[in-house]
Amino acid sequence: MPSRKHFEQFQDSGSSYEDRAKPNPFYDALGRLMVNFSELEDALSLAIQSLLKTDPQTSVILTADLSFRAKVQMANVLYRQRHIKYLDVLRELVALCFEAEELRNRITHSSWAYSRDPTLFRRRKPSARTRSGFRMAEENITPDKMMDVADFIAYTAEMVDNFFGVDSLDFYENGSCQMRKEV
Repeated sequence: MPSRKHFEQFQDSGSSYEDRAKPNPFYDALGRLMVNFSELEDALSLAIQSLLKTDPQTSVILTADLSFRAKVQMANVLYRQRHIKYLDVLRELVALCFEAEELRNRITHSSWAYSRDPTLFRRRKPSARTRSGFRMAEENITPDKMMDVADFIAYTAEMVDNFFGVDSLDFYENGSCQMRKEV
């Protein structure tokens, strides 16, 4: 990494998390949301690998630079090319993935206002459009609401795993698309 003249380089501080930060349920929930979305992206990459019947390295080469939306679309198209069964379930699964992405984007691409109340944060998202002009979307978000989003994303990842990972797609014939409860 080139040296900087005016700014510090990144370096490991050697301090522990506990020395620098107080536990905060909002940050914990936000972290879980991010990790769960990463697992959802990985589930889609594995689905693509399975549908292509390729090795892991080739799959990584094909999916590494794809956006989330492109991964969903690729898995959708590849499945439809090979299967005629459960297309209604696939349609719902694609919608579920896009809903999870929208929820994640709404949170990660927002600005946050701190509160003295550690159970409440204010989300702000400005937008400037030709038709609607300037708008500021705002809402209060609790750690509980953030965990609901994190859990929904985890559920979506599990449904992707189940749909593409189960040899016999009979799993869906009984309508049992329920998430395991995990802590």
